[in-house]
Amino acid sequence: MSTQTDNHQLLIHCFQDSLTGAALKWYMGLDSTKIRTFNDLCEAFIRQYKYNLDMAPDRDQLCAMSQRDKETFKEYAQRWREIAAQIIPPPEEKEMTKIFLNTLGPFYYERMIASAPSDFTEMVNMGMRLEEGVRQGRLVRESVPTNSVRKFGSNFQRNKEREVSMVTHGRPQQQYPGYQPQFQQKPQQQYQQPYQPQFQQRPPQQYQQQPNNQNRIPRTPQFDPIPMTYAELLPALIE
Repeated sequence: MSTQTDNHQLLIHCFQDSLTGAALKWYMGLDSTKIRTFNDLCEAFIRQYKYNLDMAPDRDQLCAMSQRDKETFKEYAQRWREIAAQIIPPPEEKEMTKIFLNTLGPFYYERMIASAPSDFTEMVNMGMRLEEGVRQGRLVRESVPTNSVRKFGSNFQRNKEREVSMVTHGRPQQQYPGYQPQFQQKPQQQYQQPYQPQFQQRPPQQYQQQPNNQNRIPRTPQFDPIPMTYAELLPALIE
């Protein structure tokens, strides 16, 4: 493959075959006009997934890890070691074994603290031997019951009720007379009718019936006689 370092088409093709999932979808969406060489593809890939460096696990995350339920010691050690390999800069072997020992439960911690090995592989083998001893019945691994707090709470509640009942029956209860408020009734006010003004009614006026004039005979106007004849009057009217 070292002889093909200048063959950019072959390198891009091999890089494409190594991608899966979201990375493959990102590669298929690239602009082919901007990716001409394998170096261009490497720079684009680094810009896309550079955020993984900022989200890389740190030592605080290693210290906060713990063994899960129904998880063997070997499985927990492998999961813890994979997270530790992502830390930059990587921890040294001595520091790594110290952090891993502090994440173990009381059963492993009490038996390994006295002779804790400085090699991580040896510490894993020691934990696996302790786990095998529990499986064979030679060692007893005590577990704190999860309902211990609930039992204590129920007993405390019962004792509290018992003390209250003793105090109640031992001493006579003091009775307080009930307070009954007294209200003064106000005298009822007599209702007075509102003032109504009185008006004097005038007597109806009597109208006199006027006499009917239908039986009267109309008068004919009388004029003085003309002192000439109509023939003599006509020329004067025309002028």
